[in-house]
Amino acid sequence: MIAITVQYKPFGFFWKRTLETWLPARWSEMTARQIAAIPDLQSGRIDDSKLLHIFLGIKRHIAKRIDSYSKYCILRNLKYIAEPEPFGNFVIKTIVGFKAPGNQLKGVTFGAFIFGDTYYQNYLAGKKEDLNRFIACFYVNRHGFNDKNIETNAKIIGLVDIRIREAVAINYVLIREWLAMAYPYVFQKAEAGQKQEKSTGWVGVFDAVVGDDIANQEKYSEKPLSMILRFLNRKTKEYYKNGGKV
Repeated sequence: MIAITVQYKPFGFFWKRTLETWLPARWSEMTARQIAAIPDLQSGRIDDSKLLHIFLGIKRHIAKRIDSYSKYCILRNLKYIAEPEPFGNFVIKTIVGFKAPGNQLKGVTFGAFIFGDTYYQNYLAGKKEDLNRFIACFYVNRHGFNDKNIETNAKIIGLVDIRIREAVAINYVLIREWLAMAYPYVFQKAEAGQKQEKSTGWVGVFDAVVGDDIANQEKYSEKPLSMILRFLNRKTKEYYKNGGKV
């Protein structure tokens, strides 16, 4: 966190008041309310005063009385927002009764991840309706994930403020950065100037894990995500070590 000293004129007079507060210095220090403001920031739907009100935790009328240069000096500390960092947690913990996974996707099954990540990629490709389905795969009720409930839960989630739903998608960018750091052989990134090679998708990965054990497909999909990713990371690393090529 960054310590911030705010000076403002409470009544437009010459004398000033001083206020001490804090500004998050990185994504992982944001609150749910702060990350929910990011979609508005990225789309230009929020003014500087409201942004300071949310990120500094100060009253709106105080934020309005901070001079323009001071606002600029404070807000330039948020430049890290343009550069996603590895962060394995969902900041918004609940959405209309559905709970986010634990730290580093604890509680997420391999099957839930396959569905969720596929819907997320579809959303990025332009299928806006898959945003709700993506969220429904990771935010679940006490019964946990069931692919038969995705459509029903997605409709409920679709009633939530779009800014909150977009914030979850933005948060997932950080989670994918963390996944790439934790399992580098599974989530490979193209080097600068190198074209990303075409992937067979998670269905192909699932088939590779299950192999000929068709009778136990459901058992594999219910395994913890971390267990399957560790297995895939190890196997892929061994493949490269033995001279294999993508």
